[in-house]
Amino acid sequence: MRFAHQLAGDGDLELSPWEVDMADAMTEVIVANREHLMRFLSWPTPDYNRDAAMAFIHQAQRQYADEGILALGIWERGVLVGGIGMNTTVWRTRSTALGYWLAASAQGRGIMTRAVRSVVDELLGPRGFERVVIAAQPENRASCAVAERLGFRREGVARHAFRHGDRFIDWAVYAMLSEEWRNAR
Repeated sequence: MRFAHQLAGDGDLELSPWEVDMADAMTEVIVANREHLMRFLSWPTPDYNRDAAMAFIHQAQRQYADEGILALGIWERGVLVGGIGMNTTVWRTRSTALGYWLAASAQGRGIMTRAVRSVVDELLGPRGFERVVIAAQPENRASCAVAERLGFRREGVARHAFRHGDRFIDWAVYAMLSEEWRNAR
């Protein structure tokens, strides 16, 4: 089953799997938002280009075909404004982590909260996952706030859990269990 739909209650927002014909839009928004994104992400490098976008899209398509791993673009009125997807997935424990990014111009309007809610509904519902994790730098208040607004429980801080450029960074780790999600909905 392909996961693509308009977000509940909002005809202006759509989540859709990455396709090859989205590479130009992806490159454009990432290059335009590189400095904004590089504050907390390592992949929007100074040399990010269409080839990098194509490589990501092909990888996302393979992972979806092989394992059902979701990687989705976030579109507002037909314009790409971000992305969301499953990162580390442990099938034995039915656990996955979500990663996401949003263009600077799209922040502060609840777009990512709605996108994460929609993906978590899918993962902890029809897809049968038991646990969804969101990990973000504690300084990334916007990302942490998404998890907090949706009722994810902060489990702690993983010290030096990720390398960003030439330094190690901490991650605030938030999690939601399927029973908690059902009870909160």
